[in-house]
Amino acid sequence: MIAVRRRRRPAARVAVPLVLLIMVRAVSARAQPVVIDPPEASPAATTEISVIGTEADLVWVRALIRPGAGDGRLLRWDRIDRFDPRDVLRANGEAHDGIRCWIDLTDAKRARIYFAARSGERFLIRDLGLSGAFDELDRATLAEVLDLSLLALHEDDRAGLSRAETEDLLARRTAPTAKPLLAPPGAPVVAPPAAPVVVPSPALRVGAFYAGQGFSTELPIVQGPGLILSWAFWGGERSRRLLAAWLSVQYQLPADDQGAEVGLRLQTVAPRAGIQVRLSRGLDARLGLGADLSHLTPLAGTANATATLTPPRWSNSLLVTAAVGATVPVTKRIEIEALVFADFLPAAVDYNLAVGAETTTIVSSFRLRPGIALEFTVR
Repeated sequence: MIAVRRRRRPAARVAVPLVLLIMVRAVSARAQPVVIDPPEASPAATTEISVIGTEADLVWVRALIRPGAGDGRLLRWDRIDRFDPRDVLRANGEAHDGIRCWIDLTDAKRARIYFAARSGERFLIRDLGLSGAFDELDRATLAEVLDLSLLALHEDDRAGLSRAETEDLLARRTAPTAKPLLAPPGAPVVAPPAAPVVVPSPALRVGAFYAGQGFSTELPIVQGPGLILSWAFWGGERSRRLLAAWLSVQYQLPADDQGAEVGLRLQTVAPRAGIQVRLSRGLDARLGLGADLSHLTPLAGTANATATLTPPRWSNSLLVTAAVGATVPVTKRIEIEALVFADFLPAAVDYNLAVGAETTTIVSSFRLRPGIALEFTVR
């Protein structure tokens, strides 16, 4: 019998084709492009802000908030004439894509601000006292409240009041306007006492000032302290402009002119009154009438002490005055104002020395007297 020996194939002959097959498939897989679907872009959410008031109020508030404030999203603005605070709860019964805000400026002395979070279940309510003139201090305070409130609602969905707490707060606010309960049949009907009529008081300001102005070649400057009173009778409550009447009285300190023949001491009480227009950004314009009530005291000359002097006496002269100024608020009720003004005398005022038939002018007043003043007023 012949034995047949089978040859075993070397392992290399089997492994090499297997490795080549694996490499070909790997290269083929590597050549296929990998496609990754991009995430769907979510629509940009908005922060909706509604201003209850006039068009001027809307413009004023829009200037306070920069785009992207609070939650960094888009701002959508709206103006409405009327607003029921309970609409904050009705309008946000479901989750909203962005924060909602209502700013009630129907009362110039108070801003009522309502916020609703994106969840529709958390709310913020802010009451902010205002000056009534929408000045720079009002702007800074309101802008800070809006920025911080929007930021708080964006960073924490649980910030603020719950729906139940908000309902309770709004119910207490609107309680005085609720309808009275009906009396049982046969019971005497007692009318509720009439609410007192509140008449808004005019914006009254009192203050003090110090002013100096040119007077004449011989007496270059007259100066002194004074008091001022102003009374706003239009604007201010709903406008950044106002019209006011003003009254001031200044005491000008004694000023001496020492001449060779005769001298003169002059001290004056200077009342003024007129109309004041307060423009935006704290600018003032004034126009009025006034008088200089001057007390004249002749003095002995430096070269002739034997001259006969007349007794002291009073002199008066009418004038027209105008001024422009800029106001800087210190607090909500205190202001400092710098003014540039000028008095115009329709007729020249001269103070003369009479020696026999000869007359010599001692002091000749300017007909146009420019000056500056610094005022400190309190409302």
